[in-house]
Amino acid sequence: MTSETLIALISGAGLDIWVWDKVRGELAAPTLVVNRSPNTEATLSDHVQAAIEQIEAAKAQNVVLVCHSIGGAIGVEVAKQLPKRIAAVCYVTAIIPQPGKSYVASLPFPQNLITGPLLRVAGTKPPEKIIMNGMCNDVSEADTRKLLQSFTPETKGLYLDKTTATPLPMCPSLYVHTSQDKTLPQKVQQRMATAVNAETTHLRSGHLPMLSQPKELSRAINDFVAQL
Repeated sequence: MTSETLIALISGAGLDIWVWDKVRGELAAPTLVVNRSPNTEATLSDHVQAAIEQIEAAKAQNVVLVCHSIGGAIGVEVAKQLPKRIAAVCYVTAIIPQPGKSYVASLPFPQNLITGPLLRVAGTKPPEKIIMNGMCNDVSEADTRKLLQSFTPETKGLYLDKTTATPLPMCPSLYVHTSQDKTLPQKVQQRMATAVNAETTHLRSGHLPMLSQPKELSRAINDFVAQL
């Protein structure tokens, strides 16, 4: 990969920019943390276009996307629309919707049936106990506290809107499996990796390896980028 490479980080649901701080300092290329659309009623398409605008403004010739969790739904759409600029994609315990399917429809049974109605009624911010026990099971107490304070509800469209019918991008890809993940089961992670024919690597981590194992995650990303 050339010196013109940019690593664009697309966060999982509700996560603030700071969650990537420990990783960004270890990466071997410049980084950009992609922000969501500021529109409070933003659709999935709005979030994708916001990501594209930020990536294009960075003017990098080669971009490696790093997509965490629901960030995979945004990342695959960005890669579909910028095939000449997106050199590769690293999926970190990410959901990768099949063409024409939503994030929610891609969840395992019975989550794919109950999550949509729950979101419509209760909103997109999970109860603190679910965040603590499901997402932060191996995260430090200080980082867990900070995450709870900074967690931002997402727009419902990010979860419920269908992706485009364009086939999934088949650029070089890496899927980072997190073996202690209480949010996304291993079988689902494997299904996602297979869908994009990704190389795989495994971290003994929960759902937030950028907080619990930042050096290991950074090493996996650096090794992947170095071979491109």
